[in-house]
Amino acid sequence: MKPKILMLGWEFSPQVSGGVGIACVGIAKALHSHVDLSVITPHVKDGDVLKGAEEFLTEQVEVSQEYTYQEFLDVVEQVYPSISPYGNVVNSSYLKKEKITRTDTKNFSIEHFYPVGGVQDEMYQKVLAYTYEAINLGMQKSFDVIYAHDWVTFLAGVELKKRTGKPLVLHIHSLQYDRSGADPKDKGWIYEIERHGMMTADLIIAVSAYTANVCEYHYGILSDNISVVHNGINSVKSYRKENKTKEKVVVFIGRVTSQKSPNNFLKIAKEILNTNQKVRFVIAGVGDELAEMKSIVKKSIELKSKVEFRGHLSRKGINDLLAIADVYCMPSVSEPFGLSALEAVQFAVPVVVSRQSGVAEVLSGALVAEYWDVRKMAGHVLELLKNKKIHKKAVETLQKDVLKLTWENTTQKLLTVMSSKGFIS
Repeated sequence: MKPKILMLGWEFSPQVSGGVGIACVGIAKALHSHVDLSVITPHVKDGDVLKGAEEFLTEQVEVSQEYTYQEFLDVVEQVYPSISPYGNVVNSSYLKKEKITRTDTKNFSIEHFYPVGGVQDEMYQKVLAYTYEAINLGMQKSFDVIYAHDWVTFLAGVELKKRTGKPLVLHIHSLQYDRSGADPKDKGWIYEIERHGMMTADLIIAVSAYTANVCEYHYGILSDNISVVHNGINSVKSYRKENKTKEKVVVFIGRVTSQKSPNNFLKIAKEILNTNQKVRFVIAGVGDELAEMKSIVKKSIELKSKVEFRGHLSRKGINDLLAIADVYCMPSVSEPFGLSALEAVQFAVPVVVSRQSGVAEVLSGALVAEYWDVRKMAGHVLELLKNKKIHKKAVETLQKDVLKLTWENTTQKLLTVMSSKGFIS
């Protein structure tokens, strides 16, 4: 008999906004052939994907047609239709019906985590509504393990553990530590939920050793309770396109936020242009620092004709950009993994990444530097641009690395860890 796993996710095909959504889809697809899998995820109506999501999202990533919602209908439990991950706020009549108030402890104890502003906090309304529905649906299921992804599902996971006594496994894709720039003052209630969840969990899966260290040193989690399982990636049919500008192209793909360090990307661009003027820099993505980055470029004599902002790109748009790119640069301050670097490698683009990124652990061919070491990163990029042999060797090594990184391998490691803990057999 197959082991039974109850998976709690916030993003799932066709609603995917970033790396965690892509990972959940990849893992669920691989897990489904090995276990009896149920997935509780916010419901999104067909044709309504990402509608009205702008106020909540800083990056939107479209999913390949390979991943369709219909493909998972046999394993996905649909949460209350008015609860979508993003878009409009939770229906007020639903909140009234469930009596979600600060003093409500009948179903679960959450007062300690209630944010300033109470039920007026829209994201917290959604998480709270999801928690109610996940508990109700979960208690109707038979399962051996509760498997929850990122903070938005942790309250539901903790409460299901209390009610059933089943082991709770938390999969950490990103943390408030990363998003807040490691400033304790900015951690707030999300950090508290993350820490509470990890303290309660029976096992924590970290997407990298870097993230495992953050869990241990910044959340106080015992290392014995953490296992590292790196992400995978789906194979794609890559291609190259002609670059009509005849300039070398260096790309930044991701949220334009302090975590991703777009400001350092612009500093790297300046360093490179001091040596080589035949280079163009492309920033693809949106975020709260986008306006500031555009202002810096507009005011800079060196950068204003050399930096291009593409905004949010579709999956095809990202692929077309990678098809003309010469180097991918990811100078993130704190990057739990970094799936976009793997996507670049699939398009034969060498990568320069910060040492503070999880993906550096699995890409032996990546050129690495501390996120703040602008000169060293610029030197790596210049070396790849001017030396065809080094460029070719880096790509060959990186593509061998990526061949090992499949969602099936990720899933096998997950199952091995769960089995070693006695959660499944």
